[in-house]
Amino acid sequence: MPKSQRIAVAGGTGGIGNHLVDGLLELQSRSPSSISKVIVLSRSSNKPYLQSPSSELRAPVITVDYSSVSSIANVLSEHQIDTVISTLVGEPAQFISAQENLLQAALS
Repeated sequence: MPKSQRIAVAGGTGGIGNHLVDGLLELQSRSPSSISKVIVLSRSSNKPYLQSPSSELRAPVITVDYSSVSSIANVLSEHQIDTVISTLVGEPAQFISAQENLLQAALS
């Protein structure tokens, strides 16, 4: 199986997700062949990019509708994402539905 090179972090603007994005961007800056792209999926954001403090690399923040499998799938396909990492949190009813939709979109 080929290694992952294009990664989407769902919930990447939050606490844990933000740290994860920082780490991925740092790894990308040290070893560009290991990760070619990092994007952040967010319900809404006023930040167009997240930037690691220790790197000049940035990850675009893309607004997605977690209630729509096709919307998520379109973003993943458009950016040729091969790995999705979820750091989503929230109310159980919304959280479970968002996680299920994210999984379905990633598998499509």
